[in-house]
Amino acid sequence: AMDRGITQTASREIIDSVVDCITEATASGETVSIAGFGKFEPVIQKANPNQTNPQDPKGPKLQIPEKRRVKFRPYKHLAGVVEGTEEHKRRSGKD
Repeated sequence: AMDRGITQTASREIIDSVVDCITEATASGETVSIAGFGKFEPVIQKANPNQTNPQDPKGPKLQIPEKRRVKFRPYKHLAGVVEGTEEHKRRSGKD
């Protein structure tokens, strides 16, 4: 943060605000896209009424209920940087 001219406190407030917005939007069923970064998408994991218990495979089947989850899909550039196939370039600020 300091190399961008922003205090650590201010950068923490910005990050907290962004996380709050993503949380509120995905909780209400909205997809959130951040350009150059990725997409947060709410999904419903289907119920699995006949899941085998790994600790007792011969025992009764487990009833796994439907769940709401958030799936993150990185955009191509971020995935490439993580995989090492692309070089990260700063978008703004000091290099």
